[in-house]
Amino acid sequence: MRADPSHWRPYYRGDEDELRFARRFSFSDRVRYYWPKPDVQAALERLIQNLTAHPPPLSLVSQHLPSQYRAIREGALGLRPEDMIRAKALEVAEVYARACGTRTEGS
Repeated sequence: MRADPSHWRPYYRGDEDELRFARRFSFSDRVRYYWPKPDVQAALERLIQNLTAHPPPLSLVSQHLPSQYRAIREGALGLRPEDMIRAKALEVAEVYARACGTRTEGS
């Protein structure tokens, strides 16, 4: 995002510390514009390969992906990186769907 600030610079204000915080934690999902970039895709593939070869400890999964941790413990989800990524993406999509009124709690 720093190499190509065109997708976030118009939306974030502040000094360098505030901009760094906004790039990481903003509710505005500007990072979505960077996913198709070849270097980002290569980094993602490298991350998936590393996590496949060296699965994260469950204590780390529980801290950052608590719903997925519970599903892993219940045997409903594997520890494969792709499984955890998909499960988290679906979880977030459900939040958006409920906010848009297209889904209700429990459906």
